[in-house]
Amino acid sequence: MVRAWAETWLAALEARTPELAQLGTPAEERETQRQGKRLAELESELSDIQAERIVASVDVRRAEALPVAARYERKSEEQKAREEMLKESRKKRRLLPLRTFVRRFAPRGLLDAVPVWLLSPETMAVLFPREALFDLVVIDEASQCTVESGLPALFRGKRVVIAGDEKQMPPTSYFALGGGTDDEDEGGVEVEAEAEAIRDLLSSESLLTLARSRVAHAGLKWHYRCRDEALIAFSNHAMYGGDLQTIPATSGPAAPSALKWIHVPNGSYDAGVNLPEAERVVDQVHELLARPDAPTLGVITFNLKQRKTILDAIERRRAKDTAFGRLWDDATGVENLDDRPFVKNLENVQGDERDVILFSLGHAPQERRRKGQVSGEKYVPARFGPLGQKGGERRLNVAISRAKHECYVVSSFDPDLLSIGSAKNPGPYLFKQFLEFSRHRSAGRRAQADRVLSLVRESAGKLGELRPHARLPVEGFVPLRAQVALALEAAGIPHELDVGASGFRVPIAILDPKDPNRFVLGLLLDEGLEPITPFERHVHRANVLGDRGWKVLPVTAAAWRRRPAEILQAIEALVPGVRGAVQAPVYREHLAALRAPAKVEPPPKSEPPRGRPVRKSQPVLAAVTTEASSPNVPAWAAAIDDPLYRKALLHLELHGSISETELVNMLGSPRRARSFAVTIEKWTLPFVIEVSTASGVKVYRAKR
Repeated sequence: MVRAWAETWLAALEARTPELAQLGTPAEERETQRQGKRLAELESELSDIQAERIVASVDVRRAEALPVAARYERKSEEQKAREEMLKESRKKRRLLPLRTFVRRFAPRGLLDAVPVWLLSPETMAVLFPREALFDLVVIDEASQCTVESGLPALFRGKRVVIAGDEKQMPPTSYFALGGGTDDEDEGGVEVEAEAEAIRDLLSSESLLTLARSRVAHAGLKWHYRCRDEALIAFSNHAMYGGDLQTIPATSGPAAPSALKWIHVPNGSYDAGVNLPEAERVVDQVHELLARPDAPTLGVITFNLKQRKTILDAIERRRAKDTAFGRLWDDATGVENLDDRPFVKNLENVQGDERDVILFSLGHAPQERRRKGQVSGEKYVPARFGPLGQKGGERRLNVAISRAKHECYVVSSFDPDLLSIGSAKNPGPYLFKQFLEFSRHRSAGRRAQADRVLSLVRESAGKLGELRPHARLPVEGFVPLRAQVALALEAAGIPHELDVGASGFRVPIAILDPKDPNRFVLGLLLDEGLEPITPFERHVHRANVLGDRGWKVLPVTAAAWRRRPAEILQAIEALVPGVRGAVQAPVYREHLAALRAPAKVEPPPKSEPPRGRPVRKSQPVLAAVTTEASSPNVPAWAAAIDDPLYRKALLHLELHGSISETELVNMLGSPRRARSFAVTIEKWTLPFVIEVSTASGVKVYRAKR
């Protein structure tokens, strides 16, 4: 009835507005693609023009364009300044101090000859006079710049850009405004108020903190460094509330995680040193450098003693293993400094990035015996130096966001042994949750890793979903993703819904017909409900996915309504052999592996799971639709008349679990999801469904 009503209204609207009748047609689609391509070209042209304009302005240097004064002709002040600069720059002896040279010639043409300077704020204040000589001053990493260091640099520019991330490391030292109130009698209330204002100004943690509350600011929404979302997911949820837009990788749900856990069973901690763990780190470094296409890498430790221990272990390995020594020397001898391997402690890695990052946690289990206990219990004290101090969570954020391709956590203890009950700051709590997340992701326990992220978001006060469910226009409305997914299921095309770990996700991702662990095509669906700019919709999203190796196919609601068969053919053209791929041997083996019993760890002790197994009951008697009778649909699923319920159960059988969020997206509304939970008791299924809830996250799991 709802469909008939909608079709009637749509026909009436198209009759009154001929432009609507063109939506979804091949001609309209070609025109949209043409306009999108032209928009991308204009964006690129605009960038090139801006670059050319800047270069052209730099080329026009007044000091160089000055004519040479004729003989016996009086020289202008500018000509005198140029000759003096040339004379001083050609000297071999009796050179002017740099500070004297700069202060003498900066207002007289030096900046025409050298328009761009890379300086620290302190050096800038020493070299240049207190004048607005620069058109623009950019202060990068402003979260580490103190107010007293940054303010003098601001006075040297006509315009200022202060860039930084307040979620990263603060300055390592603070300026304390001293002095008493001896001037109160001389200046009265006005002097006291001015002194208080200055005191408030200089007591700001950093220049970035000061600027954020006083000037207009704009934040970056997209994260590009990490090539796999698992590497930035924890930081995104813990520090940024999930507001960063990250780009999904092409690795499928069963592919090895980019976040890897390495356990060192024989680790021992003695006065800040864990030698077995250091040796294991060197083993992993050797393995990485021996790859045919060796990645750039960095090692991060949590104290200076462990850093020295790892460096000593590297030197010992170089001395006794010539193959390792050759690999290490080759890596450290590359021309680009940013490609050389490093071993640094937590305090010194801001600004660094490498293909692979290795963490050496250092600590190992200790034994304590409480009064009355016969045997002791193992634990790891939360003594991680700066990490446990105020702002320690920001140091953690810097460290765990340095990797581009892979991250290895080398640990001598399990996260549940870390004792954080006495911690006063959030750093140790987040550190333990990061370790739990890393271990779950490394073992392929994605549902439990996602539960850790949910706990982190709750702790940060972000209780909502990353992608809140849009209110359905009318009751009975079936979202476009559900319509397309049902057609893909009937065609035997392997796919996943809502692939991603942030607000930006691929609505439907098509798997490689020969490899269940790799996505090859993303369907970008457009129902007209998402408020994004034309540039985002037609250019940027396709570009960032293409950079990650995705093929992209836009699908609008109008095109799907008019030409669903053509869209399926377009999918087959982009991914040959994808139709019926779910019946291929590689997918049958993949499904069998997912059905195999796996070790499931309990959720966090703070909130034990609540749930009940749902047992098989009598079959439901229902008419089998044409779609359900497809040879790709098993007999038990053909007996379920509701196509969306059937889709959800097939997904559950294939992947072993489905979250409540995925279920709502698949079925179209929370009400339908609640109805699904009640109805499953009536179906005869080849598996048992367990429903568990932890921290407000409901997960349905298929158990054989």
